[in-house]
Amino acid sequence: MKKFLLAGVLAVAITAASAQTTKPAVKAKTGTTAKKPAAKKPVAATTKKPVVQTAKADSATAVASATPPAPAPATVVAQTAPAATQPAPQSATKPAAQPAAAKKTPSPKGSTSAFRGRGYAGLKAGGNYTTLVNAGDGVKTGFAPGFHGGLVFVLPMSNSVAFQPEILYNRNAMKGEDPFDPSIKATLSTSSLDIPLLFRFSFGDKTQFFFNIGPVGSYLLGVSTKVDGTTHKSDMSGLKFADRASYAAAGGIGAAFNMAGGQVFVEARGHYGLGDFSNGFYKSDVAKPLFVTLSLGYLLAL
Repeated sequence: MKKFLLAGVLAVAITAASAQTTKPAVKAKTGTTAKKPAAKKPVAATTKKPVVQTAKADSATAVASATPPAPAPATVVAQTAPAATQPAPQSATKPAAQPAAAKKTPSPKGSTSAFRGRGYAGLKAGGNYTTLVNAGDGVKTGFAPGFHGGLVFVLPMSNSVAFQPEILYNRNAMKGEDPFDPSIKATLSTSSLDIPLLFRFSFGDKTQFFFNIGPVGSYLLGVSTKVDGTTHKSDMSGLKFADRASYAAAGGIGAAFNMAGGQVFVEARGHYGLGDFSNGFYKSDVAKPLFVTLSLGYLLAL
Protein backbone atom coordinates (compact mmCIF):
# COMPACT_ATOMS: atom_id res chain seq x y z
CA MET A 1 0.00 0.00 0.00
CA LYS A 2 2.74 2.39 0.95
CA LYS A 3 4.36 1.61 -2.33
CA PHE A 4 1.21 2.54 -4.19
CA LEU A 5 0.83 5.68 -2.13
CA LEU A 6 4.42 6.65 -2.71
CA ALA A 7 3.98 5.92 -6.34
CA GLY A 8 0.91 8.15 -6.49
CA VAL A 9 2.67 10.93 -4.62
CA LEU A 10 5.61 10.60 -6.94
CA ALA A 11 3.29 10.69 -9.89
CA VAL A 12 1.64 13.82 -8.62
CA ALA A 13 4.99 15.40 -7.91
CA ILE A 14 6.25 14.42 -11.33
CA THR A 15 3.19 15.85 -12.98
CA ALA A 16 3.53 19.01 -10.93
CA ALA A 17 7.16 19.27 -11.84
CA SER A 18 6.40 18.54 -15.40
CA ALA A 19 3.70 21.19 -15.29
CA GLN A 20 6.13 23.73 -13.88
CA THR A 21 8.71 22.85 -16.48
CA THR A 22 6.27 22.94 -19.30
CA LYS A 23 4.71 26.29 -18.29
CA PRO A 24 7.94 28.28 -18.71
CA ALA A 25 8.35 26.56 -21.99
CA VAL A 26 4.93 27.75 -22.95
CA LYS A 27 5.73 31.17 -21.60
CA ALA A 28 8.91 31.11 -23.53
CA LYS A 29 6.95 30.12 -26.53
CA THR A 30 4.48 32.87 -25.91
CA GLY A 31 7.32 35.25 -25.26
CA THR A 32 8.91 34.27 -28.46
CA THR A 33 5.64 34.61 -30.20
CA ALA A 34 5.20 38.09 -28.70
CA LYS A 35 8.70 38.98 -29.72
CA LYS A 36 8.29 37.55 -33.17
CA PRO A 37 6.03 40.43 -34.35
CA ALA A 38 8.63 42.93 -33.07
CA ALA A 39 11.24 41.02 -35.00
CA LYS A 40 9.03 40.95 -38.03
CA LYS A 41 8.53 44.72 -38.00
CA PRO A 42 12.10 45.55 -38.93
CA VAL A 43 11.98 42.75 -41.46
CA ALA A 44 8.80 44.24 -42.90
CA ALA A 45 10.36 47.72 -42.84
CA THR A 46 13.45 46.44 -44.53
CA THR A 47 11.41 44.62 -47.03
CA LYS A 48 9.09 47.60 -47.67
CA LYS A 49 11.89 50.13 -48.13
CA PRO A 50 13.21 48.41 -51.22
CA VAL A 51 9.66 48.28 -52.48
CA VAL A 52 9.29 52.03 -52.01
CA GLN A 53 12.64 52.61 -53.56
CA THR A 54 11.72 50.43 -56.42
CA ALA A 55 8.45 52.33 -56.70
CA LYS A 56 10.34 55.59 -56.70
CA ALA A 57 12.78 54.12 -59.13
CA ASP A 58 9.88 52.97 -61.21
CA SER A 59 8.32 56.46 -61.08
CA ALA A 60 11.70 58.00 -61.87
CA THR A 61 12.07 55.66 -64.79
CA ALA A 62 8.51 56.48 -65.75
CA VAL A 63 9.31 60.18 -65.59
CA ALA A 64 12.57 59.58 -67.38
CA SER A 65 10.71 57.61 -69.98
CA ALA A 66 8.12 60.36 -70.20
CA THR A 67 10.61 63.20 -70.51
CA PRO A 68 12.18 62.20 -73.83
CA PRO A 69 9.01 63.03 -75.77
CA ALA A 70 9.03 66.52 -74.18
CA PRO A 71 11.28 68.02 -76.90
CA ALA A 72 8.58 67.27 -79.42
CA PRO A 73 6.23 70.01 -78.08
CA ALA A 74 9.21 72.38 -78.01
CA THR A 75 9.79 71.71 -81.65
CA VAL A 76 6.10 72.14 -82.26
CA VAL A 77 6.20 75.48 -80.48
CA ALA A 78 9.29 76.41 -82.44
CA GLN A 79 7.51 75.42 -85.61
CA THR A 80 4.36 77.24 -84.67
CA ALA A 81 6.25 80.36 -83.50
CA PRO A 82 6.68 81.64 -87.07
CA ALA A 83 3.01 81.07 -87.55
CA ALA A 84 2.40 83.30 -84.54
CA THR A 85 4.48 85.98 -86.19
CA GLN A 86 2.53 85.58 -89.42
CA PRO A 87 -0.44 87.71 -88.17
CA ALA A 88 1.71 90.76 -89.03
CA PRO A 89 -0.77 91.50 -91.84
CA GLN A 90 -3.37 92.01 -89.12
CA SER A 91 -1.18 94.75 -87.59
CA ALA A 92 -0.85 96.17 -91.08
CA THR A 93 -4.59 96.26 -91.30
CA LYS A 94 -4.86 98.27 -88.07
CA PRO A 95 -4.03 101.59 -89.79
CA ALA A 96 -7.14 100.99 -91.86
CA ALA A 97 -9.13 101.71 -88.71
CA GLN A 98 -7.39 105.08 -88.28
CA PRO A 99 -9.41 106.87 -90.98
CA ALA A 100 -12.48 106.18 -88.87
CA ALA A 101 -10.89 108.14 -86.02
CA ALA A 102 -10.01 110.87 -88.49
CA LYS A 103 -13.65 111.02 -89.48
CA LYS A 104 -14.61 111.54 -85.85
CA THR A 105 -12.30 114.55 -85.65
CA PRO A 106 -12.56 116.16 -89.09
CA SER A 107 -10.04 118.72 -90.21
CA PRO A 108 -11.43 122.24 -89.95
CA LYS A 109 -10.18 122.95 -93.46
CA GLY A 110 -12.17 120.14 -95.00
CA SER A 111 -15.33 120.18 -92.92
CA THR A 112 -18.22 122.40 -93.89
CA SER A 113 -19.28 122.93 -90.29
CA ALA A 114 -15.79 124.13 -89.33
CA PHE A 115 -15.80 127.33 -91.44
CA ARG A 116 -17.50 129.21 -88.64
CA GLY A 117 -15.20 130.72 -86.06
CA ARG A 118 -12.03 130.20 -88.11
CA GLY A 119 -9.09 132.60 -88.38
CA TYR A 120 -7.87 133.82 -91.77
CA ALA A 121 -5.09 135.86 -93.30
CA GLY A 122 -4.73 136.95 -96.90
CA LEU A 123 -4.72 139.62 -99.58
CA LYS A 124 -7.27 141.94 -101.15
CA ALA A 125 -7.23 144.40 -104.04
CA GLY A 126 -9.74 146.48 -105.99
CA GLY A 127 -10.81 149.81 -107.36
CA ASN A 128 -11.74 153.14 -105.75
CA TYR A 129 -14.22 155.86 -106.55
CA THR A 130 -13.54 159.18 -104.78
CA THR A 131 -15.55 162.37 -104.38
CA LEU A 132 -16.02 165.27 -101.98
CA VAL A 133 -18.93 165.95 -99.68
CA ASN A 134 -19.74 169.69 -99.25
CA ALA A 135 -17.38 170.64 -102.04
CA GLY A 136 -19.07 174.05 -102.32
CA ASP A 137 -20.95 175.90 -105.03
CA GLY A 138 -19.43 175.93 -108.46
CA VAL A 139 -17.08 173.04 -107.70
CA LYS A 140 -17.67 170.08 -109.94
CA THR A 141 -16.02 166.74 -109.41
CA GLY A 142 -15.84 163.78 -111.70
CA PHE A 143 -14.68 160.18 -111.63
CA ALA A 144 -11.03 159.28 -111.87
CA PRO A 145 -9.86 155.69 -111.39
CA GLY A 146 -8.17 154.74 -108.15
CA PHE A 147 -7.06 151.46 -106.62
CA HIS A 148 -6.11 149.81 -103.34
CA GLY A 149 -4.47 146.63 -102.08
CA GLY A 150 -2.98 145.10 -98.98
CA LEU A 151 -3.17 142.59 -96.17
CA VAL A 152 -6.28 141.38 -94.37
CA PHE A 153 -6.56 139.42 -91.11
CA VAL A 154 -9.68 137.85 -89.62
CA LEU A 155 -9.28 136.97 -85.95
CA PRO A 156 -12.33 135.11 -84.58
CA MET A 157 -13.97 136.19 -81.36
CA SER A 158 -16.89 133.77 -81.71
CA ASN A 159 -18.62 131.81 -84.47
CA SER A 160 -20.23 135.00 -85.83
CA VAL A 161 -17.99 137.89 -84.70
CA ALA A 162 -14.37 138.53 -85.66
CA PHE A 163 -11.85 141.34 -85.42
CA GLN A 164 -10.62 142.37 -88.88
CA PRO A 165 -7.51 144.60 -89.01
CA GLU A 166 -6.07 145.54 -92.40
CA ILE A 167 -3.00 147.28 -93.81
CA LEU A 168 -3.86 148.91 -97.15
CA TYR A 169 -2.32 151.18 -99.71
CA ASN A 170 -4.92 153.53 -101.23
CA ARG A 171 -4.58 155.58 -104.37
CA ASN A 172 -7.55 157.97 -104.63
CA ALA A 173 -8.18 160.26 -107.54
CA MET A 174 -10.92 162.62 -108.75
CA LYS A 175 -11.42 165.14 -111.48
CA GLY A 176 -12.35 168.77 -110.98
CA GLU A 177 -12.90 171.99 -112.86
CA ASP A 178 -11.72 175.49 -112.14
CA PRO A 179 -14.87 177.36 -111.04
CA PHE A 180 -13.64 180.52 -112.76
CA ASP A 181 -12.49 178.82 -115.96
CA PRO A 182 -14.34 175.60 -116.80
CA SER A 183 -11.92 174.94 -119.60
CA ILE A 184 -9.25 174.20 -117.03
CA LYS A 185 -9.64 170.66 -115.76
CA ALA A 186 -7.42 168.95 -113.26
CA THR A 187 -7.07 165.52 -111.71
CA LEU A 188 -6.18 165.42 -108.04
CA SER A 189 -4.56 162.22 -106.75
CA THR A 190 -3.60 161.27 -103.21
CA SER A 191 -1.79 158.22 -101.89
CA SER A 192 -2.12 157.06 -98.30
CA LEU A 193 -1.43 154.20 -95.95
CA ASP A 194 -4.70 153.14 -94.30
CA ILE A 195 -5.20 150.88 -91.30
CA PRO A 196 -8.85 149.86 -90.84
CA LEU A 197 -9.75 148.30 -87.47
CA LEU A 198 -13.09 146.66 -88.14
CA PHE A 199 -15.48 144.27 -86.48
CA ARG A 200 -16.88 141.67 -88.82
CA PHE A 201 -20.26 139.95 -88.35
CA SER A 202 -20.78 136.80 -90.43
CA PHE A 203 -23.85 134.67 -91.17
CA GLY A 204 -23.91 131.29 -92.86
CA ASP A 205 -21.41 128.50 -93.14
CA LYS A 206 -20.05 127.39 -96.50
CA THR A 207 -21.30 130.63 -98.06
CA GLN A 208 -21.04 133.50 -95.60
CA PHE A 209 -22.63 136.92 -95.82
CA PHE A 210 -21.02 139.55 -93.66
CA PHE A 211 -20.84 143.21 -92.85
CA ASN A 212 -18.10 145.13 -91.07
CA ILE A 213 -17.78 148.49 -89.40
CA GLY A 214 -15.10 150.40 -87.53
CA PRO A 215 -12.56 153.26 -87.54
CA VAL A 216 -9.78 153.83 -90.06
CA GLY A 217 -6.50 155.61 -89.53
CA SER A 218 -4.77 157.17 -92.58
CA TYR A 219 -1.32 158.62 -93.18
CA LEU A 220 -0.92 160.79 -96.26
CA LEU A 221 2.02 159.71 -98.39
CA GLY A 222 1.75 162.07 -101.32
CA VAL A 223 -0.40 164.53 -103.35
CA SER A 224 -0.15 165.21 -107.08
CA THR A 225 -2.13 167.35 -109.51
CA LYS A 226 -2.34 166.75 -113.23
CA VAL A 227 -3.30 169.77 -115.40
CA ASP A 228 -3.29 169.68 -119.17
CA GLY A 229 -1.19 166.55 -119.17
CA THR A 230 1.40 167.93 -116.78
CA THR A 231 1.77 166.39 -113.31
CA HIS A 232 2.77 168.49 -110.34
CA LYS A 233 3.75 166.83 -107.06
CA SER A 234 3.25 168.60 -103.77
CA ASP A 235 6.15 168.92 -101.35
CA MET A 236 5.28 166.94 -98.19
CA SER A 237 8.56 167.43 -96.33
CA GLY A 238 7.36 170.44 -94.36
CA LEU A 239 4.24 168.75 -93.00
CA LYS A 240 4.14 167.33 -89.53
CA PHE A 241 2.71 163.95 -88.61
CA ALA A 242 -0.47 165.60 -87.29
CA ASP A 243 -0.95 167.37 -90.63
CA ARG A 244 -0.63 164.16 -92.59
CA ALA A 245 -2.60 161.85 -90.27
CA SER A 246 -6.40 161.66 -90.40
CA TYR A 247 -9.17 159.31 -89.35
CA ALA A 248 -12.40 158.11 -90.89
CA ALA A 249 -15.29 155.72 -90.39
CA ALA A 250 -15.69 152.69 -92.63
CA GLY A 251 -18.42 150.15 -93.23
CA GLY A 252 -18.95 147.45 -95.82
CA ILE A 253 -20.92 144.39 -96.88
CA GLY A 254 -19.78 141.30 -98.71
CA ALA A 255 -19.96 137.58 -99.31
CA ALA A 256 -17.33 134.91 -98.68
CA PHE A 257 -17.21 131.52 -100.39
CA ASN A 258 -15.45 128.99 -98.24
CA MET A 259 -13.34 126.17 -99.61
CA ALA A 260 -10.89 123.57 -98.28
CA GLY A 261 -7.91 125.90 -97.82
CA GLY A 262 -9.58 129.23 -97.10
CA GLN A 263 -12.16 131.56 -98.64
CA VAL A 264 -12.64 133.87 -101.60
CA PHE A 265 -14.60 137.03 -100.85
CA VAL A 266 -15.99 140.09 -102.56
CA GLU A 267 -16.77 143.28 -100.63
CA ALA A 268 -18.06 146.81 -101.17
CA ARG A 269 -17.02 149.42 -98.60
CA GLY A 270 -17.33 153.13 -97.99
CA HIS A 271 -14.86 155.47 -96.21
CA TYR A 272 -16.06 158.75 -94.85
CA GLY A 273 -13.55 161.29 -93.49
CA LEU A 274 -14.15 162.49 -89.94
CA GLY A 275 -11.14 164.69 -89.17
CA ASP A 276 -7.39 164.94 -88.86
CA PHE A 277 -4.96 165.13 -85.96
CA SER A 278 -4.07 168.75 -86.70
CA ASN A 279 -7.54 170.34 -86.70
CA GLY A 280 -9.69 167.70 -85.03
CA PHE A 281 -13.10 166.74 -86.35
CA TYR A 282 -14.17 168.36 -89.60
CA LYS A 283 -16.84 171.02 -89.34
CA SER A 284 -20.15 170.32 -90.97
CA ASP A 285 -19.63 172.82 -93.80
CA VAL A 286 -16.09 171.70 -94.67
CA ALA A 287 -15.47 169.47 -97.67
CA LYS A 288 -14.95 165.90 -96.59
CA PRO A 289 -13.47 163.07 -98.63
CA LEU A 290 -15.66 160.11 -99.42
CA PHE A 291 -14.50 157.12 -101.38
CA VAL A 292 -16.05 153.79 -102.14
CA THR A 293 -14.08 150.62 -102.79
CA LEU A 294 -14.93 147.32 -104.44
CA SER A 295 -12.55 144.53 -103.39
CA LEU A 296 -11.79 140.95 -104.32
CA GLY A 297 -9.62 138.88 -102.02
CA TYR A 298 -8.45 135.48 -100.89
CA LEU A 299 -7.95 134.48 -97.27
CA LEU A 300 -5.95 131.46 -96.15
CA ALA A 301 -7.32 129.51 -93.18
CA LEU A 302 -5.05 129.59 -90.15
